[in-house]
Amino acid sequence: MKQREKKHLPGALLATLLGAVVAASALNAYAHGGASGIVKERMDAMELMGKAMKTVGEMFKGQRAYDADAIKAAAELISRHAQDIPGLFPDSHASRHGKVTEALPAIWEQKDRFDALSEDMLRESLLLAAVAQDEEKREVRRQFAKTAKICSSCHTAFRKPKD
Repeated sequence: MKQREKKHLPGALLATLLGAVVAASALNAYAHGGASGIVKERMDAMELMGKAMKTVGEMFKGQRAYDADAIKAAAELISRHAQDIPGLFPDSHASRHGKVTEALPAIWEQKDRFDALSEDMLRESLLLAAVAQDEEKREVRRQFAKTAKICSSCHTAFRKPKD
């Protein structure tokens, strides 16, 4: 029985993480109204990353046909934006206080931790791109879950909670 529970836990974790990513994407579309400058630039990048995560998540939820090439493309898009994340959060008045920013002061107070999560996202998304062509979907799903967990961790620590 315990073996069976362990098999289902990653799926439950994946479903929870996917729900958070999908909800964040929907709310981001609404929240971007009025954003400008660096705040809009980072919101746009995060929205693209969220859409890429949603696309892959829908494949594992059976809502979209499994497509290894699309997973690889999504992971590559995520990695391109992940490497830019630290630069999208400069310690400036516009960055900290721009209209509709969702960034918490913790980003600049815990810059090393924030930058480390950005590096983790880059690494894990590159690994996702690398395993995307793997015929073993379980490995691709596992790597996707690791990538999604970083999104969730960063949003929990460094983004204003959604109402």
